[in-house]
Amino acid sequence: MYSYDDPTLEYRPMATTRSARLLTTLPAAGYYHVYTLNPADSGGWQVNESLALRVRNTQNALGNPIYTNCLNKWVLQDPDNGRPVALGTQFYAGTFIFDTTDNIFQVSHYCPVYRTGECQDLHTVREPRASCDSPYPGDHSVTDNSVELYPQSFCLIPAN
Repeated sequence: MYSYDDPTLEYRPMATTRSARLLTTLPAAGYYHVYTLNPADSGGWQVNESLALRVRNTQNALGNPIYTNCLNKWVLQDPDNGRPVALGTQFYAGTFIFDTTDNIFQVSHYCPVYRTGECQDLHTVREPRASCDSPYPGDHSVTDNSVELYPQSFCLIPAN
C-alpha cells in the first residue's frame, strides 16, 4: 500500500531535484527493484527526457541505488527516443534499500548531470532543440524535455 504527498512529480531540465515522501507498507525492509511507467511524456521527438532516482530513508541517508550507470546514480534513459512505447510498459528505475514505512523518493532530471560533464554517453543529440546543450535554457517552448513520474505507477519487486 502506498500514499504520496505529491500525486505527480514533473521535472524540467533546468529544475533542481524534487522530493516526494512515499509512505509504504512493505512486508519487510530490504532491497527492492523499482519499476515505473514511461517518464518521457512528450513522445519520440523530444529526447533526453531522462531522470535519476534516489530513495532516502534511515538505512540509506543519501538514497543511492545499489547498481549505477552514471557515477553514483542510475539514470533511467528516455525510453521513447525515436520509437514508440506500448502503454503500460514498466521501466527499471533502480534497485534501492527500503524501510518498511517511510521512504523519500528524490528525482533529478538528467540534463544538469550532463552539463557538469558527467555521463556524456547517455546524452542523445538527434534533435538539437531537445538537447541538454540547447542554446535556449529555460525556454520551455523550445527545450521542454521534462519528465513526469506518477508515484502510484511505481512497482516494487523484492530483490532478494
